[in-house]
Amino acid sequence: MCPTKTTVATIRKAHRAKRTEQERTRAHGLNGALDTLKERMPVLGHQKKLSKIDTLRLAINYINALQQMLESDQESTLQEHANTLEEGLSNKAIMMLAKSLNLPVEVDTVE
Repeated sequence: MCPTKTTVATIRKAHRAKRTEQERTRAHGLNGALDTLKERMPVLGHQKKLSKIDTLRLAINYINALQQMLESDQESTLQEHANTLEEGLSNKAIMMLAKSLNLPVEVDTVE
């Protein structure tokens, strides 16, 4: 017996709804993980306005700064750490970082 057009359309609609729900669940999980990551980075406190890509870049930079601190024989300044932290961040993220660390920061005007 051959399925009717309405049966095929109903099956496709159900599959599409299932894929949409799976994607929504995946996106919520990713957003939750990024929020947790933001909360774990002490350089920004509880600011939630950082973009996803800036959150990931800042986390990488934060790990790099910690690694530099561990490997270095000499003491670094807060400004030197801030320079490491701001690598690759958007101007908005750099300004948030500067405000969080109470540091003057120069921002490129081209993004």
